[in-house]
Amino acid sequence: MNKLSIQTLTGALALALALSGVAPVAAETKVGSTVESRILLGFSANEAALSGMLPEGWVPMTLPSGPVGGANLIVALIDRHVILDAEGEPEAIASGPIAAFLT
Repeated sequence: MNKLSIQTLTGALALALALSGVAPVAAETKVGSTVESRILLGFSANEAALSGMLPEGWVPMTLPSGPVGGANLIVALIDRHVILDAEGEPEAIASGPIAAFLT
């Protein structure tokens, strides 16, 4: 067999498998989706003050690089505009703003 016929045979086999109706297996189950806006603010806070707010055994981590490099406290401001269930139907009225503190 020459190179062209091997490529043609391989392409035909791939096309036959793609059109055979075999559904891909997914390991994830969709539970919902959101449309939201997020703002991340990075701060370099006093590590002793942060340590007092963390659970015992946890220590603040300073980010080494990136847009918030040097920060050890991240404030995430989240505003969810649309919340949908797994079928794409509105699940709840969009929530109000959320603030999350990450150290």
